[in-house]
Amino acid sequence: MPQPPDARDVPTRPQRRPSLAWWGLLSLLIPVLTGLLLSWHSLGDLDIWFHLRAGRDLLDGQGVISANRFSFSEPDHPWVNHEWMFQVLTALTGPGTLPPGDGLESPDVTGWNLMRSALTLLLLLTILAGDKGVSRLLGREGPSAAAWMGVPILAGLLLLWPRLTIRPELFSYLFFVLLVRWTEEFFRTAPSAPPRTAGRILLLTVIWAQFHGFASLAPLVLLLGGTMAPIQARLFPGKRHPDQRGPGMGRATALVFLALIALILTPNGWNGLLMPIRALGQFSQSQVDLRSTISELVPLRESPNSLCLTITAFRVSLVWGLVWVIATFGRVSLLRILVFALAAFAAWTNQRSIGIYGVAFMLLHTGAGGNPWRFSLPRKLPTLPATLIPIFGLTVTLITAGLFWPHIINDDFYLGEGIGRRFGTGVNPARYPLAAAEAMTSGESPTYFANLDAAAFLLANTSGQIFIDGRTEAYSPDLWAKYLDIKRGDEKALKLLADKYRVDAVCLATGGGSFDQLAIQLLNSSSWDLWTAEGAGLLFRPTKPTDKGDNDGYDQRNDHGTLLRAAARTEAEADRGSLARKADICLAAGHLYMFAGDTEQREIAFRRGLSFRPDHPTLNHNLGNLLLDSQHFHEALLHFKLALEKNGRLAGSALNAGVCQMRLGNPDKAAGFFRRAADIDPKRFEAWVNLSVALQGSGDRSGAVRALEKALELRPGDSRLQQRLRELMGGTRN
Repeated sequence: MPQPPDARDVPTRPQRRPSLAWWGLLSLLIPVLTGLLLSWHSLGDLDIWFHLRAGRDLLDGQGVISANRFSFSEPDHPWVNHEWMFQVLTALTGPGTLPPGDGLESPDVTGWNLMRSALTLLLLLTILAGDKGVSRLLGREGPSAAAWMGVPILAGLLLLWPRLTIRPELFSYLFFVLLVRWTEEFFRTAPSAPPRTAGRILLLTVIWAQFHGFASLAPLVLLLGGTMAPIQARLFPGKRHPDQRGPGMGRATALVFLALIALILTPNGWNGLLMPIRALGQFSQSQVDLRSTISELVPLRESPNSLCLTITAFRVSLVWGLVWVIATFGRVSLLRILVFALAAFAAWTNQRSIGIYGVAFMLLHTGAGGNPWRFSLPRKLPTLPATLIPIFGLTVTLITAGLFWPHIINDDFYLGEGIGRRFGTGVNPARYPLAAAEAMTSGESPTYFANLDAAAFLLANTSGQIFIDGRTEAYSPDLWAKYLDIKRGDEKALKLLADKYRVDAVCLATGGGSFDQLAIQLLNSSSWDLWTAEGAGLLFRPTKPTDKGDNDGYDQRNDHGTLLRAAARTEAEADRGSLARKADICLAAGHLYMFAGDTEQREIAFRRGLSFRPDHPTLNHNLGNLLLDSQHFHEALLHFKLALEKNGRLAGSALNAGVCQMRLGNPDKAAGFFRRAADIDPKRFEAWVNLSVALQGSGDRSGAVRALEKALELRPGDSRLQQRLRELMGGTRN
């Protein structure tokens, strides 16, 4: 007969007090409603359109992709499609073909919006309901446990929100929560017990592997769980099951092996199991740095022009997480602590991992149980009465939500974080090149080049073959190097497009601005014709040597006139939508006026946009640049300051504000802005050079030397900087 459990293993629970049950209800509703508000936003995802195309092909019976069937540049490069089940759901809930017309009517993406919100709701309910969440809801863990639970969940949402997009990661977050909990349960269960939890874990792994490549985390979490289980048992023997003898490595090894087998049970077989390893090593020996092209690969703390509040929340959460681990040591499992630490490291190294970190942060708090603190305050210090503690916790939660919610639905939060999302349904203004897709569909299936902002959308809505569609592991580093060469927009780029790859079209989504130089080169080239222009981008085709009377359908309109008409048509769309969306439309129209060389109309468009949202940071920055070029330094400085007040990570605004101050004869104030630009982006060469000039102008020669040394670290071969540094150092010695 098994021995009765140790008395220490039987926690004493206070009887439920029905009058306190509503504490838990409010702590559940507030974060859930916050999550729904954060997930109900306009569509701006780039990858979702690739999943739509792949899902349509699956439903048409074409099977799971194993190579680049959509690409003409490397059609035989191997690739494993982990997300096939997600792609089927994407095709079932997504829009149909593009609406006919002039490319102004956006596709209906309400189904995707609903799926994203439903997955967010399911994720939050899973986090809140587990770890004795129902007991907290009913007041059985004490009123304080339920009342305070909303605070860490809201904090976790402030970390998780950038990844609340319609991607397979949302499924991974849900499966990850279940995996961590079931792994803990498995290693707490006696070896003689029926292997029910092991069966659930293996079934979860099989299902997960059909939705996302993150399923490869399952063996890792199980291995960590088996490693931590014996340490946990030795440190806290009262927590161990009486029938569990010795370490759990044997059980862990067996379950890890079975989980690896489970990962093979996909249409990809062994390739699906090995592809994550191949993907991780693909760029390890390459000189190709995609961080300047794919923002998800950038370390979170270096995110360009965005996520100011989120980065601050991340840093605060690291400190708080350490305090929480110490204060609850022995109550939170070592597995969750280790998962939290690894997720923090992952988020530190790349922006994409902030989602899994937010989930790990929430699990760190839900796993502590009721009354988690191990240390109490000294008796001499005043403490709140027991009845006021839950009231205080709920008050904090309500105030936080009350301050946060208006900014979400008013788009203040998204503007401040430098993100193009807008509250509500639909698509981000001027995000996808609708007219270009329609024009490419009407003719023969072309081979074409598109930048990453346009590639997946065109792939889903045209029948041609693309140069590169954005999947990093589906293309060789050499081809990515060619993509970066084309991105530079010089004569070499034009030769690659026309001579080496002989593409039938070039489509550039211009919202990000990183391909403006290539767009200008194409506009100035006699070998390329502008085919369509819209706020979202430009479509070019090679010039055909045919008579004007028989142009085979090609439109020979003047490029300048095409751009002006497209800008006016785009600006006319600013009569509908929220104030932030109207301002976005004016920004896109101003971009078209820039390509047309009409500075006056560009300024008018920017000022009209600011009449809708005077605090729009990107509009203020762009208008400031125009005023700086025309030497209106006082007004330009005002707009750069307004941009920085709204979005504190706009390094370009800080840099240009410093330039204005220098032109106004204020080197001390200029140095402050240049320091701010360098703090935001330490790799920004211009910030250090200008800081050196400003410090020298204010009499701080030694500081100017240090700033110039920083600039030389970024450009060590610059002879002019080396000479300037020698002159400064000579002056310092004198």
